Amino acid sequence: SPLASLVSQYSDYLRDEGNTAEHVPKVEARIERLIEKTKARTLSDLTAEAVHKALADLRRKDRLSAQTSNHYLTVAKSFFYWLVEHGRVATNPLLRLSKLNVQPDRRRVRRALTIEQIQALLTAAEGGPMLYGMSGYDRRVIYMLAISTALRQNEIRNLKVRDFHLDDETPFVWAEAQNAKNRKG
Repeated sequence: SPLASLVSQYSDYLRDEGNTAEHVPKVEARIERLIEKTKARTLSDLTAEAVHKALADLRRKDRLSAQTSNHYLTVAKSFFYWLVEHGRVATNPLLRLSKLNVQPDRRRVRRALTIEQIQALLTAAEGGPMLYGMSGYDRRVIYMLAISTALRQNEIRNLKVRDFHLDDETPFVWAEAQNAKNRKG
């Protein structure tokens, strides 16, 4: 099968497996970008050496971080695992490629907000103008929910009234599995 057809079939497989509408196009785009960078026309052109060079080229020319490069490698390996599992290739040629150490190339160090930063955010939101169809007060409430529950934007966006269990001994909010990043409630 032509590579584009295989990528399309893999995308369909990911959708059928319940992957999110955000995840599948990202995977597809990354595989297509690697195919483009390797100049592969057939599966046999997607060698470990070709993918390794393509990833290095993306890091050098496109300033891809080590972490993002690792994501590309994971997607490529997963694509080949699917190809092996479905009898399209005998072995995964990318099996021996290793991820990079991301520590020397940390571009975004994630950390919790300080109490002072949380207070500043909530104050700024409440005093702010209408944004995204919400008043500053509404944004403040949503930020407080996010901070206190660690729910993600999409999880909060999809909450329903029935998901709030405020009368329980220990109040909680339940995010449905289909809306959660990890696909668990």
